[in-house]
Amino acid sequence: MEEEEKEEKKKKKTAKKKTPTTTTTG
Repeated sequence: MEEEEKEEKKKKKTAKKKTPTTTTTG
């Protein structure tokens, strides 16, 4: 369960980092 939570946090961090980049580019 801990591993899954870590993966979800990593995915959320990547998505959050990708969101601003896409907004700036758009």
